[in-house]
Amino acid sequence: QLPTAAPNLAMSVLRDPA
Repeated sequence: QLPTAAPNLAMSVLRDPA
């Protein structure tokens, strides 16, 4: 299983930081 969730979440946070 490739940890694709980690980079995906990172990009999401960088794109739209809470």
